[in-house]
Amino acid sequence: MSINPPNLKSLSVISSLKDAIKNLEEIRTWFARMAKVGGVASGNDIPESSGSGTSTSVFQRATIPAPPQNLSEYRKLTNEVFSACRFTPEGGFATLLINKTGASSIKGTAVCPSETDDFAVQVQDAGFDSMGIVYDDAVADGENIYVVTTGPADVLIRDNVAVNRRDLLVADVQNPGRAIPIPRLEDGSGLWVPYQMTVNAGVLDSGTVEALIDEDSDVVQIDEEMATPGFQVDFDFTVYEIPVSFRIHGYYAGILGHTVNVDIYNYNTASWDNLGTLPDDTAEQEYTFSGVTADHVDGESMQVRIDHVSPGNATHNLFLNRMGFLGNVSTHFMEYGHALESKAGGTDVLVRAAIHFN
Repeated sequence: MSINPPNLKSLSVISSLKDAIKNLEEIRTWFARMAKVGGVASGNDIPESSGSGTSTSVFQRATIPAPPQNLSEYRKLTNEVFSACRFTPEGGFATLLINKTGASSIKGTAVCPSETDDFAVQVQDAGFDSMGIVYDDAVADGENIYVVTTGPADVLIRDNVAVNRRDLLVADVQNPGRAIPIPRLEDGSGLWVPYQMTVNAGVLDSGTVEALIDEDSDVVQIDEEMATPGFQVDFDFTVYEIPVSFRIHGYYAGILGHTVNVDIYNYNTASWDNLGTLPDDTAEQEYTFSGVTADHVDGESMQVRIDHVSPGNATHNLFLNRMGFLGNVSTHFMEYGHALESKAGGTDVLVRAAIHFN
């Protein structure tokens, strides 16, 4: 059995200092029991020592105050006694831990458990799961800070990267402790969508590049022309990591024998690599293409070409509903939560997000 929490009356029903003192005594008794076991509930029979060497918990490091003289003091001291955890004004649940990031704390930084110190956190990196977002700013290394572990929190985003509400926030492997946004798909994966579409050949019948963000009735339609190539369309992307694969929701309404290549630009060879082809069909399909490598990323830029390499037929069409590169968010340490607001890119931008660590 674990140590039971104190049996307290709600602040809303406390009407006398006597009730307040009784509540505080319950708190003090519970607090002392927790301190004795190093902050770990290990049963109703309290051991004489924590058995953990010289390590101390936040309960043992805290100070138990003297009894209050009035209700106002009681309310203040109750908060101090339970300073090991709190709800932030934003609605997040925060835990008191030791800042071992190697510098003063920076609000919004993602952290993971320290490799060297008990009850401490360091800046999150790819070596361990994220477990919280720093709440306190400018607290010296080695001092206690609050870390939000669930609920709303302000998250530090990579500089000059815009965020849209509902974006999936994942670890920025190039900037440890920060997050980058990826538009989220219904199946839980992230998708880097194109920001620019260029029709080199063929006829743009309807739609804009914005139509490729969501899977809905808004589609891009490209008509073939009586030439070679029948159509050729380039798409430009901004990504913040090497994607896993490329996905298209759409279809080519043509005939067997017409070849529609899906190519990706190789910045190392300065040429186009083929990822696969789109077969002819009569209804929307989902196509996923593997083979994406670091050679296909130039900083944060990627480019895809859909190329009808055979002669065109004016009655044939390409329909695109959604497309993009699948982000590498399958590993749990990458994922932070979801953006609750939209913000333009800038320097040291904090974005409010619903935090959930797996």
